[in-house]
Amino acid sequence: MNAPPSTIAVPQPDPARIRQALDSLCDPDDMIELRAISTRGRKQTSAGYFDAAHREELIREAIRLNKQGAAVYVTVNAIDPQLLGRYDNRIEQNATATTTDANVIRRRWLLLDFDPVRPKDTSATDAQFEAAKDRARECYTYLREQGWTDPVSAISGNGMHLLYPIDLPNDDETRNLIKGALAALADRFDDDAVQLDQSVFNAARITKLYGTVAKKGDHTELAPHRLSHIVKAPGRTDVVTAEQLHALVPVALVKRPAARFNGTYHQFDPLDFLPRLGIDYRQEMHEGSERFKLETCPFNADHGRGEAAIFRAADGKLGFKCQHSSCSDKHWQDVRELIDGHRSDRTGRATANGNRGIVAEPHASGANKQASADKALPVTYRRVSDVQAVPIRWLWKGRIARGKVSLLAGNPGLGKSQIAVHMAAIVSTGGTWPDGAECGQGNVIILSAEDDAADTIRPRLEAVGADLTRVFILDAIVDSYSADGEECGRAFNLKSDVGKLEAMLSEIGGVALIVIDPVSAYLGDTDSHKNADVRAILSPLSS
Repeated sequence: MNAPPSTIAVPQPDPARIRQALDSLCDPDDMIELRAISTRGRKQTSAGYFDAAHREELIREAIRLNKQGAAVYVTVNAIDPQLLGRYDNRIEQNATATTTDANVIRRRWLLLDFDPVRPKDTSATDAQFEAAKDRARECYTYLREQGWTDPVSAISGNGMHLLYPIDLPNDDETRNLIKGALAALADRFDDDAVQLDQSVFNAARITKLYGTVAKKGDHTELAPHRLSHIVKAPGRTDVVTAEQLHALVPVALVKRPAARFNGTYHQFDPLDFLPRLGIDYRQEMHEGSERFKLETCPFNADHGRGEAAIFRAADGKLGFKCQHSSCSDKHWQDVRELIDGHRSDRTGRATANGNRGIVAEPHASGANKQASADKALPVTYRRVSDVQAVPIRWLWKGRIARGKVSLLAGNPGLGKSQIAVHMAAIVSTGGTWPDGAECGQGNVIILSAEDDAADTIRPRLEAVGADLTRVFILDAIVDSYSADGEECGRAFNLKSDVGKLEAMLSEIGGVALIVIDPVSAYLGDTDSHKNADVRAILSPLSS
């Protein structure tokens, strides 16, 4: 039985350890953003920018905010010094502007964050904490064998951080390189007990201000609050090079475009098949092959958490494997038969989307008959008895289905946008729906043609406690440049830009909800009063 909270020693922030962290991670003349996030009650973000002459003020503010219950973070990559004009050596409560990737002028640290798997909003138990330390130690040993320099090692409070020094530009190539390296390391070291955070690839990523206390949930004997602190700081005598990062990702993590029928038949593509299988998956590279780790095994839903996967080798050969012995006799063809039936029943030639197909021959005779047949398009069909029934995957059970298009309809002024914001907040935090149903946490994309991001969308999201780090706003499509090299943005168009939205989803990862407000603003030249035309525009969103 846990002792009352008052009898448990509560750790306090340590100014000397905070000073050590700033000296270890930042150059003497760096400007730093201090950010504090309070999740007790209504979520609140406070932020401030501090120059080199005001480090002691930063330390005092960090201690004050941490003692008030906030989790405290800092930027570690070099940022634009002009940002000081936002909150000049002071803290702004309910800050509306914080550092973005565009504000980073150089990438200086690669963060490896090993965190134990545990219930949401709880601190780690001692056993969980030790498991994270062991996993970080294994990764350190492995990277040391690859010739990597020593990292700054730190206790995050619930897990372990390894911060490797790098010196790379802030561009798309570096972002993708770091993203790929994190995926490769997670593939090697993740398990059911400890996972490497793969979401920390962006340039503006903040990290724990070591020397402050990690305060997830209540402070108990079983799962206590802990003081974060640096364990070892060897200094930036050397850096991890781009070549060393590339060595972790021997094959580029490039998503192949879906096959399209153009008069010839293409090799079977799992990217076309997986949506029909109806199981969530994560795409990654594994030992030179593409691997699609399935959320659950198609033969036994109890086999979950990536224990089953579909593979595509470099030569295009497909495979399937489930780690459980009861599925040892299951292969790729068994998976495909669940959806497309036995191979002997697929009488037509395989079409691009993996369904059976026949060529529809129009009424013609003689030479014209052959010419018409050559131009004919395939017809795909399936016998209903061959269709494997799958349950609907709910975002909000009985109301909002995942992978489907849902419309909020009503007269102007009834609060449709406010409802959408509340839904975004619930998804971003993994909160509870109004009927008490639990919501799995995920990222959210918002397209808003009517409300400004700074003065309306963010304040609304903050007011309902959204996790702002999980909400993304699609501002514009950039597909041209001016004579002086400036980007020329235009409005998103559902008719022509769904592919670009798909690329954004792939880059962000973990997107559970897309809010389009209002749909009519993104239809291009499509008549919003013609239901058939609107349905045709919206249908690709559910694919």
